[in-house]
Amino acid sequence: MEASNNEMGKKTEDKAHTLNIKLTPDTNTEITAVASQSPSTPIVQGPSDTENREHNPRVPPGPIADKENAIKPTLQISLSTFTVKSGEDLKVEIPVAGKPAPKIEWNINGNAVKETSRLEVSATPSLTVLHIRHATREHSCQYSVTASNSAGKFTGEITVVVLEKPDPPTGPVRIDEVSSDYATISWEPPEYTGGCQLDNYIVEKRETTSTEWQTVSATTVRTTIKVTKLKTGNEYQFRVFAENSNKIQHGC
Repeated sequence: MEASNNEMGKKTEDKAHTLNIKLTPDTNTEITAVASQSPSTPIVQGPSDTENREHNPRVPPGPIADKENAIKPTLQISLSTFTVKSGEDLKVEIPVAGKPAPKIEWNINGNAVKETSRLEVSATPSLTVLHIRHATREHSCQYSVTASNSAGKFTGEITVVVLEKPDPPTGPVRIDEVSSDYATISWEPPEYTGGCQLDNYIVEKRETTSTEWQTVSATTVRTTIKVTKLKTGNEYQFRVFAENSNKIQHGC
């Protein structure tokens, strides 16, 4: 009888159920009973990384963290006006700051700068450059540069002035008054002054019977002058030059 009981005990032990305990992040404990021939072994499983992120709001996802760390762009423009002589090169370097690295755009009158062999724009995460080669009057204008990223944008402006000879005074030369020995003439200023203020006008006269021009005045600042000491009965021609600090342009 005892042997029979022992045998039954063994069979009962062989068919014993193993209790697996799985601990979850929740307060409830999941208990499962499975048939097994191995001894009872408790299994403890910690929370996964995904569950950590779901249950810990203090750990934000990557994109949100990046946005919180973003820094609005700035441009360090030290000068507002850059001057270059006609035919020479100009390189304007502007430091850039911001996180993430800002996108840079150069514009003229609201339109993107059109790059040519003489005009180029470039940018790195920390610097943007406007490079003009063999500058001409067409490069004289106001440029705007904008740096933008996810935190905002910053726009600055610079003016490029190309110094060269002015246009001729706007003609024709007018005869406002004439007498036996003098004449008063006038004209209009040139449309383009060469990138700087005009210094003066040079007025010359010539008798139609001669090929030699004579200077009437080299310091006229107004757009009119009274020419005296003319010979009665003679016919004269007049011409006017505009002069700035760079060059003299043949006039009208």
